[in-house]
Amino acid sequence: MATGWNRFLPGRAILIAGFLSHQPMTHDELHDVLLAQVPDGMADSAWEQLDPYTDEELADLAKDWGREPETAAQANAEDEQRRAEDIADMATYAAALGAAHVDTMDDLLAFMVAARLVVVDDDGGQPRYDLNPDAPLPEEVLPLSEERRAQEGKIRWLQLYEPTAQNIIRQFRPDEADRPTALTTSLQRLSRQLGVDVETTRAGVGVLLAEGDFTTSRDPETVPEHAVFEIRVDWRRFAQQRFNLRMGSAEDTD
Repeated sequence: MATGWNRFLPGRAILIAGFLSHQPMTHDELHDVLLAQVPDGMADSAWEQLDPYTDEELADLAKDWGREPETAAQANAEDEQRRAEDIADMATYAAALGAAHVDTMDDLLAFMVAARLVVVDDDGGQPRYDLNPDAPLPEEVLPLSEERRAQEGKIRWLQLYEPTAQNIIRQFRPDEADRPTALTTSLQRLSRQLGVDVETTRAGVGVLLAEGDFTTSRDPETVPEHAVFEIRVDWRRFAQQRFNLRMGSAEDTD
C-alpha cells in the first residue's frame, strides 16, 4: 500500500491486505476473519459507507484549522462526488485488467489478483491467497494519464525523503523558545549531522521546500555539496502549514 495503491483502491482493501500480511488464507478463511469487521464478510460492499458531516463538526474543524467553515450540505455533496468518481475510476481499471466491476469484497479480492497485488497458490486443494512481495506500481498496470503518472512519482519521491526533511526541521529546534529562524550550513555538513549521504540530504532539503514555510538562499538541486548556504523558516507559516497538513485529508499532499 505504501507504493501508492491506497490512492487507487477502496479503503476496505486494507482489510484484505492486513489479514494476508500475517499468512496466506483461503477464501473461506478470509470470509471468516472479515465477519469480525464487516457484517457480510466477503459478500459485503467493497466501499465503506460515507459518514456525513454536520455543520457543528465542520465549524469546529474550521476553527482548529483557521479557515472559513463550509456547510455540511456542501462538504457531503463533495464527498459523494468523490465517491462517484472513485467508483467510475475503479470500473475503468477493472475493465482494463479484465476483472469484474468492483462492488463486493469478493470483487475487490479478484481485482487485487488481476492487478498482481495478491497471488494465488493452488496445490490441488483450496486456492490460498497471499500478498505479492513483488507487486507492481499502480502505473505499471493501470491505464493512467501522463499527468497522473507524474503525480504518483512526485508523491513517492516526497514520501521517500520526508523522514530526512523532518530531521532537518529538528535542527531548528521547533519546540524550543529560542529556536532560530535560519541555519547556515552546507550539504556536506548537514549530511554529517543527519547521518545520511549528501544526495539524500539534497533531496530532503528539496522536500522541505515543498510547503513554502522553508526557503533557501541557493537552489538545493544545484548547490555544490561543499558550498555554504542558508535555510530559513517562517515560523508563523510553519505553524499554519504543518498543522493543517496533519489535520487535512490525503488530497492535501497531492
